[in-house]
Amino acid sequence: MRTKHIVPTEAYDPISGLADDICGRIVSFLPMKEAVATSVLSKRWRYAWTFSPVLDLDLSLFPKARGRRAAFADFADSAVALFALPHLTKLRLSLDDARGGGGGPDPRLESWLAFAVARRVQDLELCLPRSRTRRLPDSIFRCGSITSLKLRLRCYAFELPSPAGLPRLRVLHLTSISLSKGSFFQDLFSNCVLLEELVVEECRTDVLEIDGARKLTTLVISKCSWVDPARIRVSAPRLKTLHYVGGAADEHCMENLQRLDEVVLGLRAPSLMWEAEEDCQERLVKLFQMVGGARSLTLSSWCIRHLARAPGLPDGVQEGVKHLVLFMERREDGLGAIAPLLRSCPYLETLSVSVTPSQSVRKGRATAREKQRELGIRRMARQLKTARLENIDESKTGLELVRFLLKNLRALEKMTIVPSKDGLEHAKFRRKVSTFPRASRNVVIEYHFSE
Repeated sequence: MRTKHIVPTEAYDPISGLADDICGRIVSFLPMKEAVATSVLSKRWRYAWTFSPVLDLDLSLFPKARGRRAAFADFADSAVALFALPHLTKLRLSLDDARGGGGGPDPRLESWLAFAVARRVQDLELCLPRSRTRRLPDSIFRCGSITSLKLRLRCYAFELPSPAGLPRLRVLHLTSISLSKGSFFQDLFSNCVLLEELVVEECRTDVLEIDGARKLTTLVISKCSWVDPARIRVSAPRLKTLHYVGGAADEHCMENLQRLDEVVLGLRAPSLMWEAEEDCQERLVKLFQMVGGARSLTLSSWCIRHLARAPGLPDGVQEGVKHLVLFMERREDGLGAIAPLLRSCPYLETLSVSVTPSQSVRKGRATAREKQRELGIRRMARQLKTARLENIDESKTGLELVRFLLKNLRALEKMTIVPSKDGLEHAKFRRKVSTFPRASRNVVIEYHFSE
């Protein structure tokens, strides 16, 4: 029996038959220049991009040539003029080109932002170059439709207006802004009661006071410049995620943190070299006791080194920690650094250690406390089942760390080792590991050799 094939008399394009708002939604997933390029596909698609609820205007996408900024401004004017929807979901406006310098904000910036406010924008992201003369329009901070606001303002010379006019704000990112004056954060949490995520990055400030943050779940403080004496105070009963990276403030007060899921303490050495090491250790231990009980805890090498030396770190202080991630320098005192942390987290289930090169390697020596340290680990780390060790070599922080953990972790089920690429003989390395005594009979050792 012959099969019959039905050949359509006219080509049919099901996508072109969709409504304008659906075509615009499809185009919204493309970068702005590519979205506009769809206008050459057919007459039907000529203005489809004008129905996209998202505008992404980025100066860095324009080729470096004479008249580049003027061409970008004309393009932005056209995008605003041809926008066909009554409401704007998102506007991303980037005039800060890292490749070639921004040259200051465009004079038409205020009109573009006025358009966004008039169309009741919900998600607003601004990346602006250095400027000592041009202020952000206050209308941004009175736009009641905004739910997400991300500002990257390089060396912004003025105080930010009060955010009291943003009652629906849920996400706020502040980058490269001076916040050392005024009461911005006090106004923020007094008026923006729905705020769930706050990121403060590379900002200059003296006081970061977060009080009354009833719905805040995520707080990121990254690489800020602190004006002495700097103070951080956080009272957020629903906080789940805390990332604290860069230089540390002088004083910390963390209250009403009922149950943290993830804490990252990526702190580094203070810029003031004359600051006493004992003072740093004391502040770090207090901070560790306030926030270190999260279910997942990540520590930088500086934090590890000073917590290990601090006399005030008691055993079993962080019973809630289940997952511990450590970034350690390749030092001879690596075992001495990790042992106090394992003792302070008795219910640990997974351990991840990543070893990084160090400029200064300290020659460690065995002490009478080593056996006492091993007994403490055997007694406390009874639930540690999984360990992952990265960039492991034959130093004491590397191979000896493997020996130490295999010898003392009785519940260990799986150890994953990623050896270093620095001239290590893998076969010889594996033979050495195979001779180490093991406290757990069921442990399986896996090797991941990076190419």
